[in-house]
Amino acid sequence: PQLAAVDVAPILAELAREFATSGRKPGVELVWDIKPDIGRVPGDAVKLKQAFGNIILNGCQAMNGEGVLRVSIEKKVRNVDVSIYDTGEGIQPDDLPKIFDPFVTTKKMGVGLGLAISKRIIEDHKGKIHVKSRPEKGTVFIITLPVQNV
Repeated sequence: PQLAAVDVAPILAELAREFATSGRKPGVELVWDIKPDIGRVPGDAVKLKQAFGNIILNGCQAMNGEGVLRVSIEKKVRNVDVSIYDTGEGIQPDDLPKIFDPFVTTKKMGVGLGLAISKRIIEDHKGKIHVKSRPEKGTVFIITLPVQNV
């Protein structure tokens, strides 16, 4: 990626606008807790938008047309954390270790590359991605990116 000082909040705000107009499904409530001026990360805005967008889309699809998708951002001392939470069907414990593997999918439509690509983008930004999931309760992806000039 081409790294520059990037504010994550506008990237998420742009995704919020896009999903509100084109990606929203009836019955899915989108909640965006995006604070402005959260801090800058060394990043490529286009690539980060792709990574966040893939995870948000997966969350919307996991709810089968009904539920809540919440996106929040929090600045910590050395990191910016982006949390993407859905109230979907969750990920089975046996499937959890494989979700970032290329071509692994549980969807009827899809090739299983979205999460693999997202993980690679986050790692290229010196970040980490963590997943917590409970079947029938939902899933949260936490993306941790280092802040600029720490």
